[in-house]
Amino acid sequence: MNFVESFDSKSKTILNLCTNKGQWIRDVNDDIIKIYGDQPRSQFREWFRQNLNYLRLGDVQYVNVGDNTIIANMVVLDGMRIIQNKIPTNYEAFEFALNNVMKEYDCIGINKLENERIGLKWIKIELIIKKLLKIHENCNVYISDYFHEARTSATK
Repeated sequence: MNFVESFDSKSKTILNLCTNKGQWIRDVNDDIIKIYGDQPRSQFREWFRQNLNYLRLGDVQYVNVGDNTIIANMVVLDGMRIIQNKIPTNYEAFEFALNNVMKEYDCIGINKLENERIGLKWIKIELIIKKLLKIHENCNVYISDYFHEARTSATK
C-alpha cells in the first residue's frame, strides 16, 4: 500500500471526477485540457451522448492521451445542482469507480486541491483510497496539486 511522493512512473492514470449529467467541471478539468489537450473532454461528451445523455454513477471512461498517460473520467458527481459552487459527491460511486481503475492500472494520480474546491470532502476520499490500497497492494497513488501548479505557472 503506497502513497507515492512522485509521479515518475512509466505509465500513469489521472483521475478526473465528472458528473452523471455530462458536466465537465470548470477550472478543475480545464487544467487537464491545458496539459493534455481537449481529447479527454470531447471523448467524455461523446460518451455521454452515446449513452443517451445518461451515465451511471460509478462508470469510468479511459482516455489515452499519449506518453503512457490515461485520463480516467470517473462519474462520481451526482447531478448538476451546485450549492455554493459545490456538486454533491457520491462517495460509494467514487469507491466503486476507483476500485475498477485500480484493477486496471497501478500508478494513479488524483488532484487534492482542485477537487476540494468543488466540495469533495478529502478525508472521505483518503479513507476510501487507503481501504482500496489494502486490496490492491501493487498500486501506487500520488496525491498532487500538480494541475494547480501547472495552471499557476502557465498564468505567470
